[in-house]
Amino acid sequence: MNRYIDIPGNGLGAHIVSQLVTSGFCHNFNFNHVYKPMPSIHHVPKDNTAKQYNKRVESMFGFDKLNKYNESDCEIQYTQELYTNKYYINSSDKLKSLYNPINKTSYEWVIHIRRNDVSQNQNNDRFISIEKYSEIIDKIQSFDKGTIHIYTDGTAEDLKELTQQHLIIICKSDPLEAFAIMSHAKNLVIGYSSFSYSAAVYNKNHVYCDLIQEGYFHPVLDHWRTIKPHCKIDIGMSKEGIQPATWFRQEPNLFVYGFEPHPNNLKRLYACDCYVSDKRSLVPEMHNRLEIIPMALANVSEKTTMDFHIPNLDDGCSSLLKAHPDNKMYNGVKDVIKVEVISLAMFFETFDFKKFPYIDYIKLDAQGLDLDIVKSGIETIKNRVVWITMEPDGGYYDESAIEPQNRCIRENLISYMTDNDFVLFNHPNTSDPTFYNRKFSDIKDDIFIFQH
Repeated sequence: MNRYIDIPGNGLGAHIVSQLVTSGFCHNFNFNHVYKPMPSIHHVPKDNTAKQYNKRVESMFGFDKLNKYNESDCEIQYTQELYTNKYYINSSDKLKSLYNPINKTSYEWVIHIRRNDVSQNQNNDRFISIEKYSEIIDKIQSFDKGTIHIYTDGTAEDLKELTQQHLIIICKSDPLEAFAIMSHAKNLVIGYSSFSYSAAVYNKNHVYCDLIQEGYFHPVLDHWRTIKPHCKIDIGMSKEGIQPATWFRQEPNLFVYGFEPHPNNLKRLYACDCYVSDKRSLVPEMHNRLEIIPMALANVSEKTTMDFHIPNLDDGCSSLLKAHPDNKMYNGVKDVIKVEVISLAMFFETFDFKKFPYIDYIKLDAQGLDLDIVKSGIETIKNRVVWITMEPDGGYYDESAIEPQNRCIRENLISYMTDNDFVLFNHPNTSDPTFYNRKFSDIKDDIFIFQH
């Protein structure tokens, strides 16, 4: 049996949502979705006639590939229940497979701001203030310093109060062009508009619904999220940056501080010139969400310089500590250089905990100094860090001058962290001892961690 929907004249977004929910409805009840040509769509571009625009819409969304309705087919009633049933939207994959956008450009961040016929004086139930958009932009820029593209049907004057840097505002662009851009955005922020809502349904990446959580006509989909800045710290990035690269690909709202003192490793990291495949390496746009700190860490009372020992075989084994005489991974020292050294406590003194109330994860790989580094910042770690991974020294470094209880061996790591209310956890994404903070037991499972 065939079903179609006949909707009144409306904007593009409303028409698209209507076809999506009809497709899902038909899927649910084992009906055939047939297409009744749309009436004139509101907001037709100036260089299109209504007929031309309708044809462009039908071609882009594949409506012209659906069977056409006839008078004997049954109409689906245009009801609120139909439009608020999340199942119908989620079941519209058949229709979405017909989507053929005119532009597949994938910007990092796209925000839609509805204006034109929406203001404080007109359709004000859909109006979202510039102040709220500004707050959203501030949140994004707290962890991503890249460009944000803003699409609006309003004017530059409407958005003049947006004063942040790195904004590209596109006013009154072709609606189909804007829709295509929004549907392919890596991160899309939507508002009270069927236009951005329908683009979000087609978007396979990350959709943020901070502005429509309460009382919106359409349902918020389960995989959509809210913008919540996160922070991780990588101590000992080495030359590959595997950890941050993996974290970034999982978390678009993440900022990372990375410590790496080795000059050659730093060159490779800055240039994104790594030995591993692209899927595990840093790429240039990730630097918008990364601050590399070219220093070493140790338990020191003030900023200083120390000897940094670079082995012949593996730069990744470089350390403030001298190699153990039996350390074959060193095969002798190639060079000893001076590097700047601070403590973790000193870093925390400058950390913006208003921006990041807690630190998701600290991964340490400091070649025999992990325990020493953690001890330097333990008071903050106990109150602000959810997860931490530490690498034990496997006897590669000369710790003879260090008190036995302070040596970076597995037993000492476990003893010290458990004494400070951390729990040893056998995490599937880490290979070294990993601990979570009892203080954050309620959120620990929500945090992605990975250590190569």
